[in-house]
Amino acid sequence: MIILVAIVVADLALLAGIVWSARPRPMPRARFAIARGDGKIPHAL
Repeated sequence: MIILVAIVVADLALLAGIVWSARPRPMPRARFAIARGDGKIPHAL
């Protein structure tokens, strides 16, 4: 059960990452800001 939840969460995170990178962003450095964790990712959980 815990493994299934972990897989679903990882799947959603991967899908959100794909959707986020597909969005047109005004700054090309937004990806580095997200990688650094500057709080640009909305916390859904």
